[in-house]
Amino acid sequence: VPAEETTTPVPEETPSIVPEQTPTTAPAETPVPETPTDGNLTPDGATETPTVTPTESPDAPFSINSQSYNTLEEALAAVTTTPESDDIDVITVNQDLELSAPVVIPSGKSVTIAAPAGKSIRITRAGGFTGNMFEVSGGMLYFCGIEDVDTEGNEVAGTLTIDGSGDGSISAGSIVSVSSSGSFALYENAAMTGNSTSASGSAVQCTDGVVLLNGGSITNNKTSGAGGAVYSNSAVYIAGSVNVSGNTGADGIPGNIVLENAADSEEAVVLNVFDKLENSSIGVQMTNPAEGIPVVFVDSDIDGMSMEAALSQITYDDSNYKIDSAGVLLSASEEPVQEELEAKITSSSWISTSKVKITGTVNKTGTAYIKVVKKGSAAPTADEIIAADKHVDATAKNGFSFSHTFSAEEKAAVGTDPVTVYVCVVSGEEKVVVSVDMEETSRPPRVTGVSASWTGHDSAKIVCRSDKSGTAYWGWVEHGASAPGIENCTLASSVTANANFDIYADNLSSDNAIDVYIYVKSGDGSVSAPLVAQLNQNSRPSANPTTTPTRDPIIPSVTESKVTGLENPLEFYPNTFYDFTVIGAGTENTNPIEGDVRWVPLYWSTSSNPSDSEKHSTWKIGAKSGIKTADTFNMYIFFRQEKYTGNGWQATDNIVSVPYQFKSAAIEYDSVTPTPSTDINGYTTYDENGNPITQTGDTTDTGTATATGARTADESPIGAMSMLAVLSLLAGGYVITRKRKKINN
Repeated sequence: VPAEETTTPVPEETPSIVPEQTPTTAPAETPVPETPTDGNLTPDGATETPTVTPTESPDAPFSINSQSYNTLEEALAAVTTTPESDDIDVITVNQDLELSAPVVIPSGKSVTIAAPAGKSIRITRAGGFTGNMFEVSGGMLYFCGIEDVDTEGNEVAGTLTIDGSGDGSISAGSIVSVSSSGSFALYENAAMTGNSTSASGSAVQCTDGVVLLNGGSITNNKTSGAGGAVYSNSAVYIAGSVNVSGNTGADGIPGNIVLENAADSEEAVVLNVFDKLENSSIGVQMTNPAEGIPVVFVDSDIDGMSMEAALSQITYDDSNYKIDSAGVLLSASEEPVQEELEAKITSSSWISTSKVKITGTVNKTGTAYIKVVKKGSAAPTADEIIAADKHVDATAKNGFSFSHTFSAEEKAAVGTDPVTVYVCVVSGEEKVVVSVDMEETSRPPRVTGVSASWTGHDSAKIVCRSDKSGTAYWGWVEHGASAPGIENCTLASSVTANANFDIYADNLSSDNAIDVYIYVKSGDGSVSAPLVAQLNQNSRPSANPTTTPTRDPIIPSVTESKVTGLENPLEFYPNTFYDFTVIGAGTENTNPIEGDVRWVPLYWSTSSNPSDSEKHSTWKIGAKSGIKTADTFNMYIFFRQEKYTGNGWQATDNIVSVPYQFKSAAIEYDSVTPTPSTDINGYTTYDENGNPITQTGDTTDTGTATATGARTADESPIGAMSMLAVLSLLAGGYVITRKRKKINN
């Protein structure tokens, strides 16, 4: 039970409008499971995000926010949140706990039991206690471990283990019993283990309730009944990284997730993948199995989550059956169809301007060959690809992976044009060719030299050009020495795509011939190959005397920067965008001297501490779905300090932000009336104007998510809303967010 916490008020959020989501259905040949309507825990919908900051030195065994409690019973009695609440009361457990009686989650309450960050907490069964350890009937229970950041900036997590082994005897109960529309959810950093029982569900037994596994592990549990670690007569929802393996049923056979299906039932109870499943290992089987029964259902609107990807992480525990590519149960006795050789490129990325990384899958073991050609040119034959003789092993288990540097022939053929990569896989007498067009926007910058000249005995000016915007770095070595890595180079200046930029190199060796190396790092983090400028030692000037400045250096404050275009309230009609201009303080200085300072605008964000995806360099703002209400919003514009050295402007590591505000005007516009979204509790969700809406969300996000409300032209957010029910790391604390994601009938 978690560390003592302090509730931090949630700041007012930008009004957000969630667009109507297009309903999806499963293939006609695969019956779609009916969404349960009697559970409290729902993957569908969203609530506000409560922010909770743990205190440093909890004194009591249990705490909720800033209040400490001596017993778990006292803490449970103090919980006020319900499944419909915007916030979730978190009971942090600060000491190991031994249970001698069931912990009953009251009907109508929503309770999270968590281990504090940096602690390993165990909840165990007392000797002689053989009943259910937790009982949920009409309420909601979460298990999780809290993630946080320590004083050195390192991520730390708490681990919560519920161990049902007790004194080693066989119990009569489960670790968690769920009934009567109760709900249970397991999240990251939580584990359920060690329970040996005569009950059907050794870890979780669910009768007419809801079970959601969104991370965590369930291992080493045993049941002598006809069941498994998770036994449920309703759908079990899965997402995230889940491990349900190594559990046994009667007679020692595998017993992981067991779904109860009545022999005469017209609708199957399924394993429902409601969000992206990654690095999971899940065993499943059904009571009364029969061919044609759906076993696995994947929500079709999950980005990057196919049935194939889900089934690669799910095993049917009964060897007499298997799950086909549609998620339906088939007899394993059918003669396997002889497969043709198949290959697929699963990822492609640039390592440098002439080096790529390619990975893929194959269904048979063989050899993979690679060849790069100019995009749009004739595709090479299989034999031409093989003749290039760049190859790696390809196995049915591990696929293939290339880190391929273009050959001299390939470099000459493609030049600076976009490229297509071809891979030929050979297995026995079979050959198959697959290809991928490399994404040009993610290619590292190409840097070319324009001129290089001495500006003094120990200084030089190099004029370069990059085909992408970014930041330039330079470093020098004595002529003929190895190039320095970018990590050993000096930050120079901002770079605009396809425009000349100047490198002013100084403090060079005064006695030896010099090579100057230049890199450009683009906004996506990719780094160019180094450009070398070889300075002519014979034209090197002698040392010049220092000149006396004619005035004091100009050192403006960053707050003197100007923003125009946001002075008046903006009418945020859907898909209407407005340009605004940022002029950095000191950037209009046309006659700089040594010591002058200027502030160059880099990017803007609605977050004061943005991630890379929240940094926006397009000076344009708008609302994709529109904003009808008058309101005021915050933005932060980030500037980099540059100093004039006498030879040119040099960028520093000093990046600061200045807050600005802009306003929306109250407007009216017609919009399509969305279909109300009913979650599995029967609740309809509404927007800020009281209109019923269909929920949607960014399923690639594993923590907080952005609203599809006011956004910039490059999809940068103005507002934010909560999504999936997880514990996510934020600076200075942790947040708990709950998401109800749409599941179709």
